[in-house]
Amino acid sequence: MIVMVVDASARSLRMIYRSKLAPKYDFFQLENMDFLLSLLKSENENLTELGASIVIRSCETSDEQNMLCYAGVLEKLVSLLDGSSGQRDAGLESVAAILKNNPDAVSKFVDLQSGRVLSSVIQLTKDRYPRTKLLASLCLICVKNSSCHLQDTGIKTKLLYVLLELLDDPGQVGDEAFYAFSSLIAKKEDLQKLAYEANAVDKFCHHLQNCALHPKRLEGIFLALAHLCSKLECCRSKFLSLQVLNQLVDALIHGDEKVRAAACIFLNSVSRSIKFAEHLEVLDPQRATLVREMYPIGDDTLYSMGILTCSPGGDCVVHVPAPVGDPSPQEELSVVQPAATADEDVEMQMPVAAEALTHDTDSIRYHLNRLSLQVQELSDSFMDYAASQEARGVRMEVQLAGIYQMLQRHFDHQPQQ
Repeated sequence: MIVMVVDASARSLRMIYRSKLAPKYDFFQLENMDFLLSLLKSENENLTELGASIVIRSCETSDEQNMLCYAGVLEKLVSLLDGSSGQRDAGLESVAAILKNNPDAVSKFVDLQSGRVLSSVIQLTKDRYPRTKLLASLCLICVKNSSCHLQDTGIKTKLLYVLLELLDDPGQVGDEAFYAFSSLIAKKEDLQKLAYEANAVDKFCHHLQNCALHPKRLEGIFLALAHLCSKLECCRSKFLSLQVLNQLVDALIHGDEKVRAAACIFLNSVSRSIKFAEHLEVLDPQRATLVREMYPIGDDTLYSMGILTCSPGGDCVVHVPAPVGDPSPQEELSVVQPAATADEDVEMQMPVAAEALTHDTDSIRYHLNRLSLQVQELSDSFMDYAASQEARGVRMEVQLAGIYQMLQRHFDHQPQQ
């Protein structure tokens, strides 16, 4: 009976930690770390997967990553790779969370068991389960992007083809594969060339022609294309030659703000092509006008209905109108996190508001006035939302505390190993 209650509690907590609304776990409290290690040491599969889920949800900063490495959590997570398929996937995803953008954690991981762990993860890219292949690839991308390891052309080519294969998965794996692909080729011209030679542009455009795409996948496609076309004219020309520019323009007025933001970023890349102007001429007048307003030919500034401002923290505010035909269009705001990159990179230096204001037209003044009013409305709405979320968060924390206490009592009554 106790085991059934423990299993049910662990499954409930695992589901809770899949939500971004779940409170973060404080790894810096000794009792919390002891509890996490107790979960990962357990022979109960639900408890070990719960421990991995806590790491996935709560490990975000380099300090948290280093604390988990120092406490021995990385070794415990690696041991899950020899478990069931559920434990293996949870272990891979939590390991990737610890390794992401952390060279010290990557170095520790690479040295585990004299490199045998890294070799095991490489082998998992050949697993029969698509999700395991994706998560293993994500771990390897984290290693490649934060260290001198896995830099040979062979392993990079292998990762590229694994991800291209996973793009065809119709479910969540396919959606996430586009983001993994973006992470792999970002700022890497050699990998972008390999992707071009592997017909990645054709593959992405084939997916774009599917009218029933989920917004998350559509966003992922445009972000991947943006990275792919950030440096290479051959990729831009190939995209334009496939006659899917209509799909890009339609995405600029998509109902999902993240799709619109991703389309803006890709437009910033592909419009650098020397052939962009001639392909714009074959669009219908309404679509062509929309693109010209967002990105005037010969001008490197997204303005008016495009990207308006960059905040001091580096967040670019993308301002895109509602879909054409709406009798009372409402401007939307979306925040994009650009990396500090060279001029040719995807999130290149975005224009500031002062540049947009140099285009002193009635249209600009109109949009800025509307934007000012909406900012105030958003501020008022956010205050109401924050108050309701705070109350909801307090209730969730109380519920979680009760479940934690029950599990802790279970561990306290276990015989010492």
